[in-house]
Amino acid sequence: MMPSQFITMLLSAIIVITFTACTASSQSAVQSAAPTTDSAYDQARYERGVEVYLMNACGTCHELAAAGSRGMFAPMHSHIATVAEQRLNDSQYRGQATTVEAYIRESILQPDVFIVAEYEGSPHQMHSFADLPPEDIDALVYMLLQQR
Repeated sequence: MMPSQFITMLLSAIIVITFTACTASSQSAVQSAAPTTDSAYDQARYERGVEVYLMNACGTCHELAAAGSRGMFAPMHSHIATVAEQRLNDSQYRGQATTVEAYIRESILQPDVFIVAEYEGSPHQMHSFADLPPEDIDALVYMLLQQR
């Protein structure tokens, strides 16, 4: 076996193991990480957002405590609602979003609009998830908005 084939197989195994571990711990993570301070908080919508996150293997690249994921190839999501505000004010940001919610949605649908500086040269660039049903995108955005 060639060294490059071995490395490819090893990386594939790591991704599969990471995804499997994220999926197995999703239910307990949802229950323990869900915020409860907002009176308009929608638990079912939040849980659906975590399901969408896991079904689309977002945690393979992104870290998100609420989903039990420890991805390391892309920006962390555990505090994305707070970090998004900073990114909107970044002088390099050229997107159309003016709110945190719009920024998160734009990042899902058009991830190439703004690439976080630390990940500009990464070979693991995110693809668009515009093919997801609108209600899944809404749930995903809602769940990510709770990550402060």
